[in-house]
Amino acid sequence: MDAHEQVLRHFIERSEADVATLAKELSDLIRFPLSRKAKAALRQGLDQLETLRQAHIRRVHQYRNWQPGSQPPTRPILPPAMVCKPPSMQKAMLSRKQYLNDLDARNSALHRAMTGFRLILSARRQPLYAKPTPKPDLRSEQLAVSDRVFKALHWLVNPAEQEPSAQELGCFPDIPLLPSTFLAHAHAAARVGLAQGRSDMRFLDVGCGGGVKVMLAAEIFPHADGLEYDPGYVAAAQAAMRTVNLRPSRVFEADALNFEGYADYDVIYFYQPMNVAEQLQLLERRIVEGVPAGTILIAPYQIFAGRAAGLGCGHIAGSVYVSGTGQAQADALRAKAEAIGINLIDPRQHPSSKAIHENYLSAMVAAAQRIGHDVS
Repeated sequence: MDAHEQVLRHFIERSEADVATLAKELSDLIRFPLSRKAKAALRQGLDQLETLRQAHIRRVHQYRNWQPGSQPPTRPILPPAMVCKPPSMQKAMLSRKQYLNDLDARNSALHRAMTGFRLILSARRQPLYAKPTPKPDLRSEQLAVSDRVFKALHWLVNPAEQEPSAQELGCFPDIPLLPSTFLAHAHAAARVGLAQGRSDMRFLDVGCGGGVKVMLAAEIFPHADGLEYDPGYVAAAQAAMRTVNLRPSRVFEADALNFEGYADYDVIYFYQPMNVAEQLQLLERRIVEGVPAGTILIAPYQIFAGRAAGLGCGHIAGSVYVSGTGQAQADALRAKAEAIGINLIDPRQHPSSKAIHENYLSAMVAAAQRIGHDVS
């Protein structure tokens, strides 16, 4: 690489460093809840970032139009480190084409992120559950078809008959729940968790059967597990999860009435897994008493709705409750959760995931994801 090209790249890297510095400063402003003062500062910062981005684009444009052998537009004094690079470093330098391709990719990502941040500034509170629409409507008809297919696939994933030992304990057989219904509950629970400041939520399905809902939950929560008493169901679930390579999530065999690990989870789902009233009450109490206050519970059956307050669980919305919480606290938490963004962040790109590519945008992206907005 000749000295003139080094000059142009130095200009680009210096302008990109300015962008990176400001981007990091802006990421520190993105905290929940966003106050008016923080929004004003973020809005001003985005304007400054756009000015820097345009200056950076001009530098890239100069380099793109430069012809090898010609003089660069200006000729500053080169930093000592750039005057003479050893041959090994020269070989390591990216080709001009690759260098420009990488710059273009980062510039496009930055533009998308800035657009996303401006949307955050104008975002309004949204309910935790979508309002029902008059039927028939296009969306409900489409969901009905996917739900029917999903129900058929449920039995394909878990063809096992319930074991006699599970029947004797009073466990319900593996009954499918429509994915549109489950995802509505899980989405609401995820937003509540973000409003609580939870950054790496762990989900547990109690009585998970063939693990299909665990697979769905793994698309929302960074870690999703299933607990199941029936060994045949466990085997089917584990086989399915190996097929889709759903790690680090897992399904394990355990007795829910004696399980001691409920406190390890942030979100616990149970859909009336016991068919004997006394056993069901024991299980509900076991779960509630085994978790710290603030644990998010998803219990989509009417019996629990009538018992939740007596168990010390505040009702958030729909089938979502919070343990060790009075109703006034639950109402306040619901209001906070409604101010959280509605994006369902891919757990593989979650702030806690190593899959996020480390660059000057990663801090901004992670900060936005922590308040429910995907700007990547």
